[in-house]
Amino acid sequence: MVLTGVMKFEAKKFRPREVVKHVLHLGLASLHNKNLVLEGRIFDDVPLELIGDVLRIRQVFTNLVRYSILWHALHFQQHLYFSFLYC
Repeated sequence: MVLTGVMKFEAKKFRPREVVKHVLHLGLASLHNKNLVLEGRIFDDVPLELIGDVLRIRQVFTNLVRYSILWHALHFQQHLYFSFLYC
């Protein structure tokens, strides 16, 4: 566990593909009656496992997807596309 200020970050192995699939699945559940399409792509260079705080990473991805759905629904966009790549 890394302590930065008052926030504690855990450093554990996790599978980024599973995190992304989970978040996209949650996003799909909130799309009903919104006439939107949600797609995601995970690039091949994303490692099978990473070390980090999976709960915080999942929270960030979830917020990005949810706010994007809300924004697109308000602005009459019909297609959401997310790409996840490893930098």
